Amino acid sequence: MQTVFPNVEQLPSYLANVSALGRTVKVPSAAIRLVRSMDFKPELLYMDDGGVSSYATVTAVDVDRGVLVVGSVLQYGGFAVCDLKA
Repeated sequence: MQTVFPNVEQLPSYLANVSALGRTVKVPSAAIRLVRSMDFKPELLYMDDGGVSSYATVTAVDVDRGVLVVGSVLQYGGFAVCDLKA
């Protein structure tokens, strides 16, 4: 499981506005899983334009419940919990 920045070339401008992340500055986020059985082909689990989870830095999956948790140490407003079964 990896948390990635879809627009990494914009990273310097995001870092210049850390206090506004999740408020007025929205940073896209994504979470991928590298599937070993498919020669580590990336599988997209989560993608957001920054409206729900801006600048995601951590992702965790509870496989028993089918829940994905996405969070950011820099964002105001917490984290997102997603149902993977849907």
